[in-house]
Amino acid sequence: MTLPDGMTAEDYIGLVKTFMPDFHRVACAQTEDAFCEAAELAVRHCLQKLEDRRKLLAKAGEVELSTNLADLLSQGGVPTTAEPHVNGHVDLVISHFVAGRFRMLGECKLDRGPKYHCDGTTQVLGYCSGAEKRALCIGFCQKPDVAGRVKDTRQHFTDPAGCHDVEETKDHSLPWSFLGRHRHSSGATVEILHIACNLYQPSD
Repeated sequence: MTLPDGMTAEDYIGLVKTFMPDFHRVACAQTEDAFCEAAELAVRHCLQKLEDRRKLLAKAGEVELSTNLADLLSQGGVPTTAEPHVNGHVDLVISHFVAGRFRMLGECKLDRGPKYHCDGTTQVLGYCSGAEKRALCIGFCQKPDVAGRVKDTRQHFTDPAGCHDVEETKDHSLPWSFLGRHRHSSGATVEILHIACNLYQPSD
């Protein structure tokens, strides 16, 4: 690649950091922790873009929303595949640029209550081999009170009568999210970031 006259490699990297920050963070991730943090932040940035278009997406379906999310991630330079076969048809796979180094699987669900979100969690755990550090379960909320609905979902996971085998849940820094440590059939523990996207649009 030839840079424009007068532009240095340092100038070019500065432009990448400014205009493609998610690409830069994912590309420079040297550890799985750094990769997960970069991927999660990229997802949140793309969910924000979907929220900005919620008038158009208030009645969209799961496939349309998950495809839009995958497209936005890819447009931001983050390697993302929609609906690949990973022990089943997982909604999203976010990968590191070094093939086979790190990946994060994600399942996308309309928010139809804690039980439905729990079913999505079961799905994404089934796609995971158990070797992954972290996965995603994304809830597209087209109903009011997204904060309360996320709280109800978290309570469902921590309830002894809940439908999932969870070691613990803990707060996460991103809006409308929490982290769950889920027991996997391999005997390992997989962390899942449960995160919501607010697509509720009040009637005019």
